[in-house]
Amino acid sequence: MSKWYPGANSWENKGSYKIKYQFDNKGKCTDILMARSSLSDKQADKDHIHIYKVGETGQGATFRDEQGRVYDLSDYDIQQILSGARPLW
Repeated sequence: MSKWYPGANSWENKGSYKIKYQFDNKGKCTDILMARSSLSDKQADKDHIHIYKVGETGQGATFRDEQGRVYDLSDYDIQQILSGARPLW
C-alpha cells in the first residue's frame, strides 16, 4: 500500500506551489497533487490539480489529470516538480 508524502493531512510548500505525492513499491511516483502555495492546507485539499500515472515510457511516465489532459513527464521532470525546481503548470 502506498502512502502520501509528506502526510495524508499536510502539504509540502515549495515556494510558488505546494504538493503531496505517492510512490509505488518500486519507488516510482504514481500520483502528484499540486496547489497554489497561498492556500491553506485545508483549502488545498479542495482546490488542487491531481495527476496520476497511467503508463510508463522509456524515460519516465505518462500522467493524466481529472480533465483528461495527458502529461508525458521524464524522470527528470518528475524529480524537478517534487524538489520544487519547477511547477507542473
